[in-house]
Amino acid sequence: MEDRGAKKAKSKPSKPQAQVLQKQRIERERVREESDVAFETPKAEKTSSFVQSSAQNKSSSPILQRTKSAVEAPVRSPIVRQSPARPESRSVVRPSIGGRPERESRAPQIRQSAARPEGQRPLRPSLRSEGRAPMFQGAGPDQRASLFQTKKVSKMASPKLITPIAVEPVVAEERELLFYGRYICEALAAQKRDDIIRVYCTEDTVGPFSPLLRWCAQNKKAYHLIPNEEMEKVTQSVHHEGIAILARSERAQDTTQLLARLQSDPCPLLILDGVQNPHNIGTIMRIMASFGWPVLVGPGDLPALSGASARMSAGGAMYVKVFVSPKLGDFIKQLKELDYRILGASNHADKSLYECEIPKRTAWVLGSEVHGLSPAVARLLDEVCVIPSSGQVESLNVAVACGLLLGEYTRQHGLGPQKPSC
Repeated sequence: MEDRGAKKAKSKPSKPQAQVLQKQRIERERVREESDVAFETPKAEKTSSFVQSSAQNKSSSPILQRTKSAVEAPVRSPIVRQSPARPESRSVVRPSIGGRPERESRAPQIRQSAARPEGQRPLRPSLRSEGRAPMFQGAGPDQRASLFQTKKVSKMASPKLITPIAVEPVVAEERELLFYGRYICEALAAQKRDDIIRVYCTEDTVGPFSPLLRWCAQNKKAYHLIPNEEMEKVTQSVHHEGIAILARSERAQDTTQLLARLQSDPCPLLILDGVQNPHNIGTIMRIMASFGWPVLVGPGDLPALSGASARMSAGGAMYVKVFVSPKLGDFIKQLKELDYRILGASNHADKSLYECEIPKRTAWVLGSEVHGLSPAVARLLDEVCVIPSSGQVESLNVAVACGLLLGEYTRQHGLGPQKPSC
């Protein structure tokens, strides 16, 4: 303890020494201030101001002598460094559509670094590997944001991801069709899964269609999880029900193959004459699938299956085959040769539908709601019946009439074969 106290006493300066140190500190501060003033003036003024300050100084200090020699020394011009010329990097940065730099391979060139303001850091090219396509290329900020809002399906393998889709309607190829609607997409996934090309799904329908999305991931089929607004633009409809599938679609076949099959395996037929509304055609397919009628025949101008008619069929389009005949009258004549009975319905008929004996080999013919059956087809009918009505409205919708006709056939003979044999 005594040694420590002695050390502290020795290290602490005495009072006269403290006064001397204080004076030296004041002297250094004064000399520093005068030196700063001298450096801010030209050389001649610096020397004169220093001499005047030295004359006023009563005592000469070593610090002041060193400052004087520094002031009287010649002023050197600052050294300006220039960046040496260096070869340009082989990878040149160019802006990409997505806002992130993309690299392009070029021959090496020689150039000098451009001057930049003092303190500013130089711009550096992207550190991404050469030749790699930039992420989100061609996608705007809204589309990039929507991609990160997707919902991950549990226990799903990595899907075949595609650049975020543009908010434009999907244009199907000649033998492709964009199906949308929950029931038709469920039927498509169950009956013709191998025809699927791409799937579009909203967040609300991920749960019900998670098996389909998992299958897409396992089989390298692309699928998109998109917002509801983009789904409306893709399908061009507000009735998409949160799901759309781009798939290969079968076109209508010629009736020649149908006639060959009917000789050995007959089935009930439905013939449309002049029906053009896709919603009516889709509803008729729904009714046919419900009663097990597998074959629909129409003239050459029968509208092909569309997204709207497929949605209205509620999955029935997957169970009904469509055939077209350029000459519908000739096809009906050939059906008569196969012992088919051709029946029709009209408001002007006298016999009620429920009084008719419908044979098993029957072909119902339905005309449009406005013009009815064409005269050439009407002359080929074996029997015409009427659906009982109060008369308060002129006629029933063609799809509603179809349901009543097929229902009466089912009452007499049971359900149809359900699966097409041709």
